[in-house]
Amino acid sequence: TENPPSPPFSKGGMGGFADIGFGLKEDEIIHSRGLITKDEVRAVAIHKLRLPLKGVFWDIGAGSGSISVEAARLYPGLKVFAVEKDDEQICNIKENKIRFDANNIEIIKGKAPEALTNLPSPQRVFIGGSGGKLKEIIDLIAKTQASIVVINAATIETLNEAVQNLEKSGFAVEVSEVFVSRSKAITGKRHMNALNPVFIIIGEKQT
Repeated sequence: TENPPSPPFSKGGMGGFADIGFGLKEDEIIHSRGLITKDEVRAVAIHKLRLPLKGVFWDIGAGSGSISVEAARLYPGLKVFAVEKDDEQICNIKENKIRFDANNIEIIKGKAPEALTNLPSPQRVFIGGSGGKLKEIIDLIAKTQASIVVINAATIETLNEAVQNLEKSGFAVEVSEVFVSRSKAITGKRHMNALNPVFIIIGEKQT
């Protein structure tokens, strides 16, 4: 997927996006090869995070930064750390940070969990990608003050690994499976085209 053209920018920095609080579209967010959290899934994940007005939020495996950008724009008092290892995706996050004037995002280049060790302790964590280190990442998060962790998973294997490790680390776990179908015009008639389902795993720390 080619990057969408940049919108016209005003002196305020966001052009036509300045009056949108939440609900950025996939084609408005710069991303690579369709690698972006779909709009409907992003909305559910952010809802499940129950983000605080202020504090620290880790977005691990941030990809294009779509979750980071939406969270940062919703809550300007929240410090967002977008952690990503891929150079191309880092460039996308940087461009999206500028495009949407999301100055409360700090971009951390590196692999988790190593890249997390020197960050301020978070209140909330989202994991969109773990690079095969999901257990180690959850182990580290469990030692922070994070009370809610949300993990997106496309496979049953990742779902099982997430549930098992969150429970072992003292989190109560809830799972939602999100199915999305979008309308598509075929020969003048509207049909529904199904996207791949996504598991959303919510871990809430027991007090």
